[in-house]
Amino acid sequence: MRKNTDQLGLETLHFLPDFCLRGAIGCLFEMGFEEEETHLVFPKMASVEKLRNVRDHIAIERNKRMSAANPTPPATSSTPPAFSRTPVPNPVPPSIPLPATEDISNFLASEVRYLKTLQSNSQHVLIYEEPEIQQRALQEIPVSDLKTRAQKKLIEAKSLDSDTSVNLEDFLLLELLRWFKQDFFQWVNSLPCSHCGGETQARDALSPSDEDLRWGANRVENHYCEKCKHSNRFPRYNHPEKLLETRRGRCGEWANCFTLCCRALVFEARYVWDSTDHVWTEVYSSSQNRWLHCDPCENACDKPLLYEVGWGKKLSYIIAFSKDEVVDVTWRYSCKHEDVIARKKKKKKKKK
Repeated sequence: MRKNTDQLGLETLHFLPDFCLRGAIGCLFEMGFEEEETHLVFPKMASVEKLRNVRDHIAIERNKRMSAANPTPPATSSTPPAFSRTPVPNPVPPSIPLPATEDISNFLASEVRYLKTLQSNSQHVLIYEEPEIQQRALQEIPVSDLKTRAQKKLIEAKSLDSDTSVNLEDFLLLELLRWFKQDFFQWVNSLPCSHCGGETQARDALSPSDEDLRWGANRVENHYCEKCKHSNRFPRYNHPEKLLETRRGRCGEWANCFTLCCRALVFEARYVWDSTDHVWTEVYSSSQNRWLHCDPCENACDKPLLYEVGWGKKLSYIIAFSKDEVVDVTWRYSCKHEDVIARKKKKKKKKK
């Protein structure tokens, strides 16, 4: 368990077990944790001895339950039993109704879509490792200015807490998030008309050109201007190098380009996909020995409960992709593990 600064969650202890028990949050409060925004905080003045006592009680209770679940088998006689010559019939399985052909087709289609998403994202993140594209990103990032600002923030943090474990890389990440949100990228709901500057409305999609397809824009939105009857094309580019040029889009473009910028600055970064329609980035902090949630759309760092608690999302699957691995990280973004498990089971039943 590691401490952090206020911006990164100072003194936040991420106590997220592999399984969730009823009353787990109450147990944390009994240990001395206090609730603060989206995190549970362990204050400096809290009793570490009390925390250890509760931990020891949990370990004792866990051992009792495991012993009860796996009782010692009864002692067997040294005399081998006499075997019956009468064959024992195999148990007859209960009659299971076969699912309808349509249900099977829907299930397979859903599984294929999920597999394609995994394959596509795992291949896409390899683009971030290309030296030429990283160099192109470095031409856009004001590296020297960001490092200067980060150094000042680090000095301020150490003046407040000389024992802080946060390092220059942590503050550089915060400065990169701030710059990307405030100075570099632009959110697009609807484009202003390129002819008259008026408002536009979404119409049926347009056909992508060869140039659009070259940069991964398989979908081109039609932002139509009623005033001058002009169709404004908005290709949804999926190549981070092109996004360094256009600098606009929605969460997909934002996370795509920001992850590239992180890799260009030699951060260990991975692209995170949420099945409830959102994407963001995770960056590994060497000072804290863990992955930090980073959402460039929100200029948010280390606020993993933002979506479930803040936005009210009902999460099910959240997968992180990097050059090295594909990892299910759903647990990090939920404090309602039983609800998440129930939704996953419900989805599987619907598919079947």
